[in-house]
Amino acid sequence: AKWLADAQAKASQKEISTAFLAHELGEVIKQEDWVLVNGNSNGWARRLWNFAKPGQYLGTSGGAGVGYGMSAAIGAALAHLGSGRLCVDVQADGDLLMTSSSLWTAAKHRIPLLIVMHNNQSFYNSEEHGIEVAKFRKRPVENAGIGTHVSDPVVDFAKVAQGFGVHGEGPIEGTAGNLRALHRAHLLTVPFENLDISLGRKIVVEEEAILRKILELRRGGFCYELNSAFAALLRALGFSVTLLSARVARSDGGEGPEFDHLTLRIDLEGPWLADVGFGDSFLEPLRLEAETEQADPSGTFRLIEDAGQWPRELLRRDGLRYRR
Repeated sequence: AKWLADAQAKASQKEISTAFLAHELGEVIKQEDWVLVNGNSNGWARRLWNFAKPGQYLGTSGGAGVGYGMSAAIGAALAHLGSGRLCVDVQADGDLLMTSSSLWTAAKHRIPLLIVMHNNQSFYNSEEHGIEVAKFRKRPVENAGIGTHVSDPVVDFAKVAQGFGVHGEGPIEGTAGNLRALHRAHLLTVPFENLDISLGRKIVVEEEAILRKILELRRGGFCYELNSAFAALLRALGFSVTLLSARVARSDGGEGPEFDHLTLRIDLEGPWLADVGFGDSFLEPLRLEAETEQADPSGTFRLIEDAGQWPRELLRRDGLRYRR
């Protein structure tokens, strides 16, 4: 109980602590059949996770060799290939830098693996040794970072992963960064599809049915299903979410009826517009601000307030609009 309280108490820190990382990751995967194939977030995973059966933890290298983690994780994930188990790697940044090309092996052979980067921008084990030696020899402790800090420039590990053909998100900084990453990941993972509509099947717009369709049947859905599922995810993570009715612009210049489409408002330090249920749309959520052009990987967007109808969203390259 004390360990759990200690981890939860670190939630408000600007930088993510190893304790809070282990706590949040454990909460996300606890319903899965998981195995920790590398790393333990400074021991916090062992303290907080429920290790209830054999084979849930691969262990450590024993000799603390730099470069062990990713190679061991991929090997363990290969051994579990086809088992349905979720292999999790809490990966240190300096360790990965020694064997980053192993990511290509995972991509080449389509080895599923959840890699959560614990990035302190340092070969910190070496830095710790440097700190202790500096203290012993009465030298400046601040010099311990020379040759051990991996910063200026900071390594963009998401781009490193993408360069080897592995999906990567980050660096994630702050709550808005989390929202952007979740929005992108949902759009790139869960497809928009309306097969049930075309086949005349009854669609139950209830959270339990929607989540079962997406998570268990590995299906996609249309706007009410996808945005409802995304809203459930965000609420479970502590976000404030409001469902918004929306209208879709027609090719004749008119608009569809009210409730023709569903979007989401997320309130952080300010309001944001999210939509993972339209198909060709913005990849990242938009700030709910009028007359502000917002660059997105899929185009430039602008929200326009019009006669009390808020928001109307304009994608300038093809005129797509939403209205609340």
